[in-house]
Amino acid sequence: MQEKTSRVEATARSAGLKMSHFKSKVIKINTKSNADVLIDGWSFGNVADVKYIGSYLTAGGNIDREITVGVVMASNAFSKLNVICYSNTMTENTKQTLCTCNPRSVLLYTGTWRTNRVNKLGGFERLCLMRSLLPVRKKLKELAYNLL
Repeated sequence: MQEKTSRVEATARSAGLKMSHFKSKVIKINTKSNADVLIDGWSFGNVADVKYIGSYLTAGGNIDREITVGVVMASNAFSKLNVICYSNTMTENTKQTLCTCNPRSVLLYTGTWRTNRVNKLGGFERLCLMRSLLPVRKKLKELAYNLL
């Protein structure tokens, strides 16, 4: 690990760049060595997880945080669709299509997960569908109540 970091530092220095020991951190994935990485006598801090290009990387390879963040982002995307879900000008089929495709694309953005993780995502998708059909369910209850 030290050798690779030294090579990166040498290449950066030849290009006129300097590695900052304040900003740079080390995440060790599948490494048995616990030795500190040093550049110019400064030790880089070790971290257990890091966000890199929108994805969370962990030292153990666990993606639970990645899924949780994806569900939160999709939930935010879905909450912005509340106006559509409660609209009376669109058909229920159009509402259902809009309310499933937008959060789904946010949720599954570059995501490739195992089937046990997909079940968690399926639960969120069912929740979105139930929310989008809530006005219809309320209307059906009112009609049934009025018939009685």
